[in-house]
Amino acid sequence: MPATRREFLAAAAAAPAIARSPQEKRGRGGREPERLPDIPTPALLLDLDAFESNVARMAAHLKARGKAFRPHGKTHKCPRIAQALVRAGAAGNCVAKLSEAEVFVAHGLGSLLVTTQVVGRQKIARAVALAARQRDTIFVVDDPQNARDLSDAAGALAAKPPLRLNLAVDL
Repeated sequence: MPATRREFLAAAAAAPAIARSPQEKRGRGGREPERLPDIPTPALLLDLDAFESNVARMAAHLKARGKAFRPHGKTHKCPRIAQALVRAGAAGNCVAKLSEAEVFVAHGLGSLLVTTQVVGRQKIARAVALAARQRDTIFVVDDPQNARDLSDAAGALAAKPPLRLNLAVDL
């Protein structure tokens, strides 16, 4: 967890969507960018004051109405932002893909909802391994065979205690 706002920004900036060399991360000439055009893209630029204000306002609005919220990480793909949302009261986070869930779990996030179906033997094996590490992960299914495949893979895992998959059935 970052201790300061500056550490938060540094951590967010260090989570690029595309891996870059150290020189590219620092900007033209190998030094910290001083101007907006010198920032290598893609880059997450965040007005931290506006972000914190918006998150606090959203959380207060929902709390006053007795509503929980689980924001979608596909818009930012940044574990530090997801952690800030949880600290503000989010019940967890949504992710679009299994690979995003793996990154979020690696950064200590739980209570994830994977919003697209996990299909195929290799991805199902990864999903079951992820659920064994982070047991409150939820997977969406909209096909009975997919539910059986996930169940079979979970049953084959020699987890102690036995792994129970959380499935959200899309009707």
